[in-house]
Amino acid sequence: MIATGKAGEALDRAGLGPVREADARRCSALGAEALPEVAPREPGQVAEVLRFCAKERLACVPVGGGTELSFGGVPRRVDLLVSTSNLTGVVEYAPADLTATVRAGTTLGVLRETVSRNRHEVPLEASGGDWATLGGVLAAASDGPRRLLWGSPREQVLGIAVAHPDGTIAKAGGRVVKNVTGYDLPRLHAGALGTLGVIVEATIRLRPKPRAARAAGVAFHELDAAAGFLRAVRASPLRPSTLDLLDPEGAQTAFGAEFAAGWLFLVRFDGEEAALEAEGGRLRALAAERGGRFLPFANPERVLLEDPRRIAWGGALLWLRASTVPSMVPTFLERIRREAGGRPVSALARAGIGTIHILAGGEFPLSEVPTFVGAARETARGLGASLLVVDAPPAARRDLPVWGEAPGGIAVMRRLKQAFDPEGVLSPGRFVEGL
Repeated sequence: MIATGKAGEALDRAGLGPVREADARRCSALGAEALPEVAPREPGQVAEVLRFCAKERLACVPVGGGTELSFGGVPRRVDLLVSTSNLTGVVEYAPADLTATVRAGTTLGVLRETVSRNRHEVPLEASGGDWATLGGVLAAASDGPRRLLWGSPREQVLGIAVAHPDGTIAKAGGRVVKNVTGYDLPRLHAGALGTLGVIVEATIRLRPKPRAARAAGVAFHELDAAAGFLRAVRASPLRPSTLDLLDPEGAQTAFGAEFAAGWLFLVRFDGEEAALEAEGGRLRALAAERGGRFLPFANPERVLLEDPRRIAWGGALLWLRASTVPSMVPTFLERIRREAGGRPVSALARAGIGTIHILAGGEFPLSEVPTFVGAARETARGLGASLLVVDAPPAARRDLPVWGEAPGGIAVMRRLKQAFDPEGVLSPGRFVEGL
């Protein structure tokens, strides 16, 4: 029997079904035991469901592949999930223009396969890999190892269509049907976790697939030497597509005992064959000058750690993400290690852009999570950085300050929430300041 509850029954009576029981893992990520889930087949049906939710005061959480559901606060209330699993397919692919208009429930894997036939690639990466959906990646503003080359997810969006609780679909940018005056919809909804509307379709820019790729690791015994290498790379003409730094624990977990004692840079270059040979030579020379061990990787894909949880020994109990300027990455890593005090904590820094992922392994004491998060946030504040909780057990996440201090633009965010979701039915509590 499907345990759809009153919300599911109401949707069925309104002809907005069929309603199914949501996957238990999705429910758990949202702090619920069981939830109904509805999966509209057309963008207009999504808008109808949201209008019904607003009318009946039903709190709903949009969901794509479910790979980012643990991100953000635990909702204050959730009555049902609105899935984009049936909103799939490439609506329009224009190879000559390097653009694709895609339904939100389409996975990155399907989209990558579609455009690869013309040697194009999708400039988006997410912890869910090929299983992540386009809408989910944009809603979470997921970053990845090649963000240094591509830029943020919102920079890849040319147009967007969003369903709102008033029953309308707003469109802006590429393939415009209705412009929304005064709002940059792509930037507004990227990273908002579905709290302002449900992304149903997006037009994204594509990139020509590079003819070649080269990758290498550069290992150092001491963080000071690694910091010097980072400064040298950033000051050089080198233009890597990936410049990640793993601490010794993360390096050992992800790549084995060979890297147990060192700080490991993962460096990748994409481009023309001849240029890459020269880039590799310069990188090797910089490594040698600073006493680094140069480790060429035969498979360039090996350095692309899309999912930071791969560095957490015994699975990730806690996942934090800090943002700072690249020059502060080594200092931040040093202080976080000090706060960890020998507990199972590892780190992956996207050193070229200043994003740092901190993972507490499965043996980290659950009772110490609040204290560690508080200390990590103080460390971030002292260095002019920000820190948020990406994932934690729902029981702990309810009491954690997931987002930290409210950003300067919180008043604007509140006005936008009131404008787009006056009844507060979209993911209440998942976004900044409980929005």
